[in-house]
Parts: sequence; C-alpha cells; structure tokens
Amino acid sequence: MKLQQEVLCNTHFVQLESHSLLFRHYAFVDTKDYLADQLFIQEKVRVYFRQETHRTDNDYCVIFCKVRKRDETVFLTALQKLPSKMLLLGHTGYLDFCRSFQELLNAPQKEGLHE
Repeated sequence: MKLQQEVLCNTHFVQLESHSLLFRHYAFVDTKDYLADQLFIQEKVRVYFRQETHRTDNDYCVIFCKVRKRDETVFLTALQKLPSKMLLLGHTGYLDFCRSFQELLNAPQKEGLHE
C-alpha cells in the first residue's frame, strides 16, 4: 500500500492508498496498551485491525487497520481525540514520536525515491 500524499496533514495517522470499494485503510500511532481502542468504543465505530509494528526501545506502536467508508468520519473523530488522551495519561513523548514517524514516511519522497 502506498501513502496518499494529500492526507499527510495529521502527524499521528495516515491514510493508506487502497483500491477497495468498501474500506479505507489507515496507519496510526498508539501505545502498546492500545489507548485508541477506548476512543473507538466511545464513538461506536468498528475498526478492522490488520497488523502492528513496534520497537522495543519505546512504548509506541504503529497500527494498520481498515474501516468502512461509511464509518470513516466517526473513525477520524475518534483519532482526532487521541493526542489529547495521550497527553492526559502522561505520554508526553507521543507527539515527538509521531513527528519523527511522519518524517520517516516523507523521507523517500523528499529524496526523490519513488516506488
């Protein structure tokens, strides 16, 4: 899956390019305690989790998921609340990690390396 260029304005999630008629694919930064799950439950949105990846030297992971296109607005509403929840629960390095993650995603585009 490739990144969609125009959706990179948020640092804690990114919409992934897909050719699905029913679903939108996303990657977002969460903690290993899955704090975003409670937000999805509060907003009553069903999220289909695909994969996750994390490093052992920090508490954050990148979650790959998909949501139905009809539920996308509610999903994005929940994701918009995630940075505030992270800060309230003491994850002060969350936004810094998200910025470095976003820079990593943009690095091949800046260097002219395209697939």
